[in-house]
Amino acid sequence: MIDTRELESPFRTPAADDDATIRELIGESTFELTQRITPLNYALLIQLGSWGGLIVLAGIARFQIDQEHFAMLFPAICLGIVVLIYAYGMWCLFRVSAPLQWPWHQTLLICGLGMIPLLGTIVLWQVTNNLRTMLTLAGVPFKEVWPDWKQLHRIAAEREELAGRDSLAAIPLSEWYHLVFCDNVDEVTKIEHSANPIPWIAVPSSLEDPAKLKATVTDRTADSRSRILAARQLLSISDEEVPEEILGIVFEATHKEGMYVVAIYSDGGMVSLRGQSEFRVLPPGSEGLAAQVQDVFAQVMKVRESFAPHYLARPRRPSPSEARITLLTAQGTRLSQASWKLFYKHPATRIVADAAVILVDQLYGFDPPRKDPESDLLTGQSTDIPQIWPAVYQHRASVQMAIVINTVATLATLLSGFIVVAIFYFGVILFCSYAVYRLMKSIGETSRGIIYAILQLVPVVNIFVLGLAHYHSDRLLQQNSRRDDV
Repeated sequence: MIDTRELESPFRTPAADDDATIRELIGESTFELTQRITPLNYALLIQLGSWGGLIVLAGIARFQIDQEHFAMLFPAICLGIVVLIYAYGMWCLFRVSAPLQWPWHQTLLICGLGMIPLLGTIVLWQVTNNLRTMLTLAGVPFKEVWPDWKQLHRIAAEREELAGRDSLAAIPLSEWYHLVFCDNVDEVTKIEHSANPIPWIAVPSSLEDPAKLKATVTDRTADSRSRILAARQLLSISDEEVPEEILGIVFEATHKEGMYVVAIYSDGGMVSLRGQSEFRVLPPGSEGLAAQVQDVFAQVMKVRESFAPHYLARPRRPSPSEARITLLTAQGTRLSQASWKLFYKHPATRIVADAAVILVDQLYGFDPPRKDPESDLLTGQSTDIPQIWPAVYQHRASVQMAIVINTVATLATLLSGFIVVAIFYFGVILFCSYAVYRLMKSIGETSRGIIYAILQLVPVVNIFVLGLAHYHSDRLLQQNSRRDDV
C-alpha cells in the first residue's frame, strides 16, 4: 500500500501565499465571492449561448423531424441539455448563498427560479451584476466582467511590503481611521491596552449576551459609538432584530496630502481626520455645532434608501478620484461611492457632502462658506437628473440584454414554430416590456415607457423600440458627461 504522505510536497506555491495575503486584504467572504463570480459568469455565458443553439437545433429539426428515431430522441436530447445547463447555473447560485448570508428561504427561492428556462437566466444575470457591483465597492478590480487577479496580487504584495516596513503605530491616523467605523472589537481592545490608550469607545459590559447588546443598541442615552459597536457584535452572534436607525455617518476621500475623513454620530459627536497627522474631535452634545450634526442625521434618515446595503467586509479607501459615504446603522451598513462632483449633484449625498465641508470648517474655527446664488441655480437645474444615474446604467444593461434575447427568440420562433419556442418567446416579451419600462422611468419618461412597453407586443417592431429606448438613455448620459466636464 502506498503512503500518500510521501507524495505530498512540503512546499507551497507563491500563488497560494499571495491568496493568503489577498484574503487578509479584502476579507474572507469577499475573497470567496471573488472566486465564485467566475463560475457565475461562465454559467451565464453558457445559457446565453444555448439560445443560439436553440436556433441551430430548430433548423435541424425542421429538416430531420420526418425520421422516426430522430423524432423520438430530439425532445429528450433538448430536455437533457437544458436541465444540465440550468442545473449548473443553480449550483453556481447556491455557492454564493453562504458568503452573501442569504436566509434558507431566499436561497431556496433564487435557486428554484434559477432552474426555470429564461427566468433562470434573468435571475443569474441579476445576481451576477449585483455581486460585481458589491465586489467593486469592496475594492476588487475587474477587467470587463472578470476579477483582475493580477492587479489584486500586486495590491496585496504592495500592502504586505508596506506592513513589513511600517508598523501600525508608525502611521499616526491609521488607528483613528479604523476606530471611527466602530465595527471591530479587536481594534478597540488593542487601543485600550496600548501604551497610549485613546478614550474612545466604552465597550459594552457583555459582548456575548444578545439581550444586553440589544439593550445597548436601543438605548438612545448611550454613546452612539458604543451603540454601533454593540450593533455590529449583535449582528455577528444573533438574529435579533432592532429598529432601523442611523447611528453614524462616515465621509471619506483621498487627496494628495493624505486622507480626508469626517465621521459624525447621532449623539452630536464628530471626528475629522486630515492629511497625515491632523485630527479634531467634537464630543457628543445637543447645542451649537453638535446640534447641526444631529440635524444632518434627521435629513439623511429620510433618504437612507438612496444608499445601498453593504454586507461584505469594509472596502479599502476610495481612489483619489472618488469619495465614499458610509451609513452606520443599527441593522448594518449602507454605502454610496462616486466622484465628489456627482455627490454634490445627488440630493441624498449632497446633504453629507455639504456637511463634510461646512461642519469641519466650523470645527477648525473657520467661517461657513458663502453660497453662490448662480452656482445654486445651476446645481438646482441638474439635481433631478444625476440622482438616477446608477439606476439608468442598470436598466440600460437590462435593455441591452433584452435586445439580444428578443432577436434570438424571434429568429427561433420563425424557424421552428414549436409551441415550446412560442412560450419561450412570450416570456421574452414580458421581460422586454419590463426592461424598457424601467429604463424609461429611470430617466423621467414614464409615459413614454408605458407606450414602449405596449409596443413590445408587436413582433420585430419591438426590437427597434428597444434600440430607441437605449438611444434615449445613452444620449442623456452623454449630455450629463459633457456637463460634468464643463
